[in-house]
Amino acid sequence: LAFLGKVLGVHRRPGDTDIVFANRVIAALPADTTTLMHPQGDGAAGPRPVKRTVAEALIEIAELSGRASFSLHPLDHKESVHWLRCWQRILAALPRLAWRSWLNRGTATAADTTTL
Repeated sequence: LAFLGKVLGVHRRPGDTDIVFANRVIAALPADTTTLMHPQGDGAAGPRPVKRTVAEALIEIAELSGRASFSLHPLDHKESVHWLRCWQRILAALPRLAWRSWLNRGTATAADTTTL
């Protein structure tokens, strides 16, 4: 989660739980409407929307990571596979997220300073 946060300009605070940090990263995700012609995200949705998919995957990763860190029992095989597939969805979207974030640079830093 920290790597994706770094790409989007969101830093983990000392008291952040995985869920809180994931929500701050989600708040910093660039809009699917961010394009070269509309760097602030005020255009029509592009052909490859990823924000919702990434947001859902981040929440699932945060929940599973929290359980893995604080539970007496490790994640079972099914949960581990699900965790990995969530990361694969995020990694597939990472180039678009990085590009859109770069286009509207101010969004990630504004979201990072917002208190949730």
